[in-house]
Amino acid sequence: MGEVVGYRLRAEFKQAPVIGDRILFAGEAAGLVNPLTGEGIDYALESGRIAAEDLAAALRRDALDREGILPCKHELRARYQNLFLFFPRMRTWCVNGVLMDRLVATAAWRHDLNAALVNIVLGNRPTTPALTLRNVLRVAFAR
Repeated sequence: MGEVVGYRLRAEFKQAPVIGDRILFAGEAAGLVNPLTGEGIDYALESGRIAAEDLAAALRRDALDREGILPCKHELRARYQNLFLFFPRMRTWCVNGVLMDRLVATAAWRHDLNAALVNIVLGNRPTTPALTLRNVLRVAFAR
């Protein structure tokens, strides 16, 4: 049996290229791995569908150059950029014990906050730039 090795997951969608010269990236190749959970099959399937649809449209227009596949980049950024800006904020909250304890306690009685955070992390709901540590702290420490 060979040596067991692991590789770093590519979870840096914010900086990762999503198109190249006659190339569309999807899933982990585009940095679409949840840095909190390591999951990414849903991002791979969704971004693959987006890439396939945009590629089909580019083929119909006979425009496979960088400009022709640019809609894919815009669609992927619109779909995932805010989420991948949110993940580092969420990771900061998770490593702060006092904040996390308060956030969990608040989410237990603030079902709207609970549902929002769960759905954002799972990718079921888009995040907004307004979901900042300061705003979450206001909610968590208001009673």
